[in-house]
Amino acid sequence: MMVLLQVFALSAAMKTDEGLWGVRAVGEIAAKAKEELEKALNEAIQTCAANLDLESAAVSNQPLVTRLDHLGQWLARALKFASDYKCPNLGLVARLLDILRKSIELLEDAGFEGALPFLARKSVMLCREELQLCGGFLRSQTLPPCSKPTTLRNEMSMAALQAGSVDVATDMAAAPSAATAPVGSAAAANSCSVLSSLAAAAEKLSSGRDLATKGADSGSTAVPPGNSCNDIPLRVSKLLKELLTSEDSASWIGDQKLVEHCFMSGEFQEEKTFPKFWVLLEYLQSYRDKPNFHGIIFVRTRQAVL
Repeated sequence: MMVLLQVFALSAAMKTDEGLWGVRAVGEIAAKAKEELEKALNEAIQTCAANLDLESAAVSNQPLVTRLDHLGQWLARALKFASDYKCPNLGLVARLLDILRKSIELLEDAGFEGALPFLARKSVMLCREELQLCGGFLRSQTLPPCSKPTTLRNEMSMAALQAGSVDVATDMAAAPSAATAPVGSAAAANSCSVLSSLAAAAEKLSSGRDLATKGADSGSTAVPPGNSCNDIPLRVSKLLKELLTSEDSASWIGDQKLVEHCFMSGEFQEEKTFPKFWVLLEYLQSYRDKPNFHGIIFVRTRQAVL
């Protein structure tokens, strides 16, 4: 399973390299940054591919969990590039590669019971973010609109009045009076107090120009105007689908029912359970018939991932 995830991560890195090769960078600085990112990825792929050559005597004694370390070193650069040039797909793919590396480490420390649920949770999170980037959240706007509560309307009106940005006389006239809506009036009064505190605090904050100047002085760099780069077309959802449906993955995850064993191995098939996890379950089961059982406190260790 560890080798399967490593090969998949390397395959995803190669597809990322293909995606970078196909996108267009505008501007000398952007083109140079993209070229350096591609070069670093190519070097990482070549090194990791050599490390995954199980028949090579040079890497036969190398721990499996360290064979993607060079790819991990590239991820920080990829995430920075994705942030600087607004490439969300590249950022999501880089995060997926990092999740795969951590899942491989968990396989050694906690077995399938720790690694696969971790990979599943993080993968769902990435797919949700991808859906939002693609506009999936707009579906919620198809729901019928509902009227705002009167109390909330009073608070919004008082906030606008305190800010002095709009004339809310009409809106306040339409709202219930203090005699008929004491709760709303109290909430509005509280809002005024809160807004006054916020306004006083806001006066002490630095302006956007001041923050930009401080950022430049501290050494942070921004992308100069005229430099941009298109995002890669590769999607994390497509990569994860390949992981779940490919022939190699099906033979490991499907035929051997490794996902099922993650949640059932504590009760069935001891031979497929991570040894430390099985010992823990046996220890817990010994308390099953105790008359005065209150609970057990576990000290957090590297293996305590469940």
